[in-house]
Amino acid sequence: MEEVSGEADLVHYIEYDDLIVASIDNSTNQVSLESFQAFQSLEQKKKPIILLMHVPINTPLLAEKSIDAWGKAIALGEGGVSLDLTTYEFLQFVQREDSMVQVILSGHLHLYHKEALKNGQLQFVAAPAFEGSGLHLTLSP
Repeated sequence: MEEVSGEADLVHYIEYDDLIVASIDNSTNQVSLESFQAFQSLEQKKKPIILLMHVPINTPLLAEKSIDAWGKAIALGEGGVSLDLTTYEFLQFVQREDSMVQVILSGHLHLYHKEALKNGQLQFVAAPAFEGSGLHLTLSP
């Protein structure tokens, strides 16, 4: 995303007329305070956001798949990877009822999974590209 967006922070984004595509670095299983604050400022633009992050948000169904594949739940949150306070607050912010985040795209687990989160957001976990997998996302108003 840095090459495309020209940004040099831990949050990269491309703003279109009708939406924002943003990525945040959570590859360490945590989100830094600086990244969280930068992401919060994006929401002030009041546009729907497609959020890209390496490690997905854990759910009971995703944890089950992760345990089958890896022997443990390796997604972020309850029942999965432990969170520091900032990462916990970031996940609460992203998943709140009035969040501008509409879709979350992630990877990390090396398996495909699609699920609606508690507030109706769709989370897609992509299978690995090195195996020839990918996601085709079609957006419509």
